[in-house]
Amino acid sequence: ECNQPMNSLTRFALQHPVLVLLIEALITFVLVAGIPLTRAEVGYRIFLGDDHPAIVDLDKMIRTFGGGLPIFIAWECRNDSPCKSVFDDESLAMVVGVTEALKSHPLVSKVENPATSPIVVPVGDDIEVRQLVTDGVVAEDRDELAKLAMDDPLWKGTLVSPDGKVGAMLVQLVSSESRVTAEIV
Repeated sequence: ECNQPMNSLTRFALQHPVLVLLIEALITFVLVAGIPLTRAEVGYRIFLGDDHPAIVDLDKMIRTFGGGLPIFIAWECRNDSPCKSVFDDESLAMVVGVTEALKSHPLVSKVENPATSPIVVPVGDDIEVRQLVTDGVVAEDRDELAKLAMDDPLWKGTLVSPDGKVGAMLVQLVSSESRVTAEIV
């Protein structure tokens, strides 16, 4: 007796196969039509919603102080590539070009990279802040600056690999929304 509904449904499906296929096609069409309405989301926003006070406060803080989810863009210099080191002309030119393109995007608030990130240089009893590339021109003392950068724990392992073959740009976004991350990627 517990199989009675299942037997009735099976009997109906066998007696009306065209109708069953039409119903299945309609259900499939409705489900597929909803796919464009779905979006990928990360973090608590998906659970709490855009209007939750914590999410509203987070977005306000990001607008005030900057932030959003960072994206790392990495590249590798090796023997068969145009660059042999992150500090080569080809590598630095590429980084400056990509950085300028990213910085002009309204969803990007900041880009850190080996070409334009600050390097602390000791000058007598004082210090000076320099960078490898200024206004598109590579510093004449690039090798000395590169050595200082490689000795800096904030650079090594973050912007440049310990062997100097892999570089990374840190792209800071204006928002923590997944659509922003997806657009930049």
